[in-house]
Amino acid sequence: MSSSSSPPRILQATARNRVIVSYGVVPDQVAPLLPDGLVPARHDGTAYVSLVGVELTKVRVLGLVGPGFRRVPAVELRVHARPVQAQSGEDGTWTVRAHVPRRLVAWGAR
Repeated sequence: MSSSSSPPRILQATARNRVIVSYGVVPDQVAPLLPDGLVPARHDGTAYVSLVGVELTKVRVLGLVGPGFRRVPAVELRVHARPVQAQSGEDGTWTVRAHVPRRLVAWGAR
């Protein structure tokens, strides 16, 4: 195996029918949800969280298709965040909690 080969994928899926609802919050309310090194991203002094619903299709865990994996719904709570020392424009999201009703799919996503 060459050193340039990538590790095997644990979870593969196609995300479809995504809905995202974002709302502004006080930055101090969400800061405790972030790990060390991340702070809430702010826009005009407001931090944002998003509730994301998505339908996962073509789900494979360790390359295998299991029963009930044809369509799997997922819901995530995300905080918009950035590294402490980051410049503007380096914002991303941190998934605080995700709910996937198939244990094996949830394990693969972790």
